[in-house]
Amino acid sequence: LERIKNGDEPADTDDNSQDFILNNNPSPTNSSGQSFSLPPQEVPPPEEEPPPPEPGPVYEEIPPLAVVINEVAWMGTKADAKDEWLELFNNTEAEINLTNSKLKSSDPNGPEIILNGIVPAQGFYLIERTDNDGVIPELADLISEFGNGLSNTNCEVLSLYDSHDNLIDQTVCLESGDWPAGQTNPGYISMERIAPAADGTSLENWANNNLITRNGVSAIKDGIRYPIYGTPKEKNSVATSPTFVNGPNLTALQDFSTLNFPLNNSPYFIVDGLLSVPEAKTLTIEAGATLKFDSLSGLIINGTLKAIGAEENKITFTRLLEEGIWGGIYFSPTSINSELNYALIQYAKYGWEGPVSSILVENSSIIFENSTIENYPSVRGLRLVNSHSLIENLNFFGQREFNSIGIEIWEGTPTITNSFFKNNYYGIFVPAFPEGKPLIENNNFEENEYPIWALPQFTFKENQGQNNTYNNIFLSGLITNEDLTLFKNPLSYATDGPNQFIEVSQGRTLTIEPGVIMKFGVLTRLEVKGQLLAQGTSEKPITFTSLPENSPGYWTGIHFHPQSQNSILENVILENGGCCFWPGTWLQTAIYIEEAQVSFTNLTLRNSAEVGLLAQNSNSIIKESHFINNKIGIRIEKAGDYPRIESCYFEDNEPYDIYWQNGGEDCENLKVGNPEAKIECSSP
Repeated sequence: LERIKNGDEPADTDDNSQDFILNNNPSPTNSSGQSFSLPPQEVPPPEEEPPPPEPGPVYEEIPPLAVVINEVAWMGTKADAKDEWLELFNNTEAEINLTNSKLKSSDPNGPEIILNGIVPAQGFYLIERTDNDGVIPELADLISEFGNGLSNTNCEVLSLYDSHDNLIDQTVCLESGDWPAGQTNPGYISMERIAPAADGTSLENWANNNLITRNGVSAIKDGIRYPIYGTPKEKNSVATSPTFVNGPNLTALQDFSTLNFPLNNSPYFIVDGLLSVPEAKTLTIEAGATLKFDSLSGLIINGTLKAIGAEENKITFTRLLEEGIWGGIYFSPTSINSELNYALIQYAKYGWEGPVSSILVENSSIIFENSTIENYPSVRGLRLVNSHSLIENLNFFGQREFNSIGIEIWEGTPTITNSFFKNNYYGIFVPAFPEGKPLIENNNFEENEYPIWALPQFTFKENQGQNNTYNNIFLSGLITNEDLTLFKNPLSYATDGPNQFIEVSQGRTLTIEPGVIMKFGVLTRLEVKGQLLAQGTSEKPITFTSLPENSPGYWTGIHFHPQSQNSILENVILENGGCCFWPGTWLQTAIYIEEAQVSFTNLTLRNSAEVGLLAQNSNSIIKESHFINNKIGIRIEKAGDYPRIESCYFEDNEPYDIYWQNGGEDCENLKVGNPEAKIECSSP
């Protein structure tokens, strides 16, 4: 379309159809051959097209369980319940970018958190709800709103998605609607994952922080930063083994009534001081756990210890180092209701001066069963001071060359049954009077110097032994608190040591069961100021003899004092006595009756050093008895009463069977069983 030109001027009418024509062959000139020109103009260069927009970042998909929800503090902290925090853990050996990943609660009003940043290989990612002051000293990787916060009353399932909305990990709730772990006021204990690589929807994979391994403190409240009973940005306590316990700084026993040492955190290394259980607090130790103590560490139980193992899963208390000892266990007077069952105690020594022991129970009582104490050189395995403890089915493996003692008892009324004592100097040692009559029953002693050395105030039943230096129950001292019965044991009774004795105090009765054997060392004796009832049978006679066999005239004998009344000896054998002079007489006699009445029936008295029986101003009854191989069978000294002798038999007594100086006409009342008896009965 070109404009018509009239001369030099272009057409310009009111009718455009008269001013323009259609040119089918465009050219620099118009159809009339006319040309036009425009003034030169600057033509701007063409604008460059903008580059295409770069595509947004694309993040790799995260495999399931590569990153997991590792710890949930749904309860907040003691300073502020809103100081909630969550911890993620990277299970892989490479860092993972969490940008645009999402952590979401099943509660529509709960957290929905868009994540950002990197979680290191085998590292942690901490999310805090309010600010960076909720968990000190750890710094949060992300501070985020948690919606209305995590509920303290209703569990919320937490789900972790990657940036492609793939589910990576998820937690679980109890059927009751409660959280599977964690605790609110007063403890504020976090909920920890036990095995990071295991399924988070398994209830068994969640547990409370163990209160031992923890990290950080809370924000300040009332001028105090409270302990965080959780492990933000550190390995979970329930997944930690070994577990280090700093004895003096175990604050959990100040904040909680009970502290548990679970098996999955074993072994426990107790270091730098004594671990003390406060009064009215309880330490429990799970079956199979092992506690190892350094040389400065031990256990002080002012409250309660519950160490209850199992036959195939014992609890072990031992030393941390390969050599040396640790500080043992002390149950103080405030300790109550403590129990050790299926436990092993090794290399322990409580105390440094005086009588030391692996375990000391002082003015308190424990139940101690099915356990072993071993390797306690120069100390007692167990020391009971004014204790009423029950000791049953224990093993005491000592070191006899270091004078070790299995159990030492000071006062109290403990019960010791069904236990085994080996390689001790004393299996059981009792240097002080107990209260009442403690029971020692059905114990076994092997390869000890002395199985039992005790004051005569215990009830002994069915105790046995073999291959000990002395296979006896050694008794020495006064029977003064209560009457006593000596029951027959496979181990015989004995008294040994210079001038050692057993004394039946006035008003007390010693009863000896049929079949009992009592052995006496040199210069030892039985003093009767009360009553002696030694009534055997023809099948089970009672025997008083020397500690070494076949030793005539070896021990002193039995002395019945003037205050002694109504003693009875029936079916009794007394041999090898009379070694020494009794006070008040220059005679050596196996039985010395001083102004007392004693009834003898079927007594066999033999192998005395000099006199078998001395009756001094005594109206005792001696009948159907035998006097064999004494220098004098019976000697009578009287200023008043004299004994009644009936049907007695004499054999090999030289020079006399009966010697009664100045007996006079009273000699006619003697009724011996064999007419040839040698009787010296001089007239006044």
